[in-house]
Amino acid sequence: MFSDSNRVNFPAGGPAVCETDFGGALPCFFKLIGMGENNLEIVGGRIEFNCVDNYRTLSIINETPSAGSVSGAGVYYPGTSVTVSATPSGGDPFRGWYDALGALKSTDNPYTFTMPGEDYTLHTYFGPAKGSAKQIGTYPQTKVTDATIISALNAKAGTLPTAGNAQSWTDYEYYIEGVVTSFMWYKDVDHNSALYRGVYFEEYRPYRTSKPSSVDQTWQDDNGYNPLTTYWFKWEPVNWKIVDVKDEKALVISSMVLDAQPFYRTTAYRPGPPKIYANNYEHSDVRPWLNNIFYSKAFNLAERNTIATTLVDNSLASTGHEATGHGEQAAPYICNDTSDKMFLLSHAEATNVNYPGQDSSYYRKKTATDYAHSQGVFRSTQWGTSPYLMRSPFYWQNSGYCVDTDGMCRVTDADSAYSGIVPAMWVTL
Repeated sequence: MFSDSNRVNFPAGGPAVCETDFGGALPCFFKLIGMGENNLEIVGGRIEFNCVDNYRTLSIINETPSAGSVSGAGVYYPGTSVTVSATPSGGDPFRGWYDALGALKSTDNPYTFTMPGEDYTLHTYFGPAKGSAKQIGTYPQTKVTDATIISALNAKAGTLPTAGNAQSWTDYEYYIEGVVTSFMWYKDVDHNSALYRGVYFEEYRPYRTSKPSSVDQTWQDDNGYNPLTTYWFKWEPVNWKIVDVKDEKALVISSMVLDAQPFYRTTAYRPGPPKIYANNYEHSDVRPWLNNIFYSKAFNLAERNTIATTLVDNSLASTGHEATGHGEQAAPYICNDTSDKMFLLSHAEATNVNYPGQDSSYYRKKTATDYAHSQGVFRSTQWGTSPYLMRSPFYWQNSGYCVDTDGMCRVTDADSAYSGIVPAMWVTL
């Protein structure tokens, strides 16, 4: 509305260069009145405008709007004091203000800061804290040592499998010398309202799919597991760690190495066309294992309904190679983004400093379950930790990345069966 209170007077005479901030107002329109000296007629002249937008926009993204509301977003002049606030609508606590990269800026509520000289976005959410634990799903984990329970489970398991007759057991279909071979089986048995998995094998599982079975080509014996013995593992709740929250969902990764699977069955490429390399995550063996076998076994129907389908970023940026200078060498091995329920961490995610526990090699280290040890995952004698696969390719055609036993990101062959599995997923809160 035009009014005297919003009037700005410019000095008479000309030419004149004048500036105004309209008294702090942000007009959509303005009216210019020119008056000649002593009310004489203006017979000529020119007016030029150079409108500079000195105001910046503050955006607030509430990742969990069903759990609370936020206020304070708007347009502010750089250098002015801005206050934002968050109000929970239920029992979920406020968890702080984060920048666009996920770095925590403050846990104050209200939070007052100085508006920067550019547009600025704050993220916030209500709910479980990043870095906190969450339980969802079950999986075989702890080895049974009680002789009475073992005896009862052996009796219920019935006749042991052989290469010629699996009986009522399920063949793992693992590889020996590059060929799927019947030598290792499992069976799930209920006992006293608890579920147990039996593992039995006639030959050692090689630590690479291309290797022969021998005591020198496996880690099973180092982990205390040997052929012709039945081992039992209890199905237990899986512990996950929350590392991010967005759009009413939490990104969680398993707290332990849960299994041991090769990235792909061989290091050879598929000639195509198009040529597909062994370190291609889209066409890997571990991806369908995660989204079919693990997903269907570890979660019941209600739990599966809380797991979101995620467009998984498999770009060159996700591999970390741009930062290390190997982007050109790695480019042939990246794949299309994939649509998955379960996935492995990328190099960028595994080293994201804003994900709790991923910001240093010390905290990236993980121990494996007893069940993963029975599958032949490697275990460090120094730290007791195990390596686990990432989905990102290395800049060699037959290799990918893993988080090693010391927490550092290193290369591993695509057909190695000694690197563990640490699943990741987005779940609704």
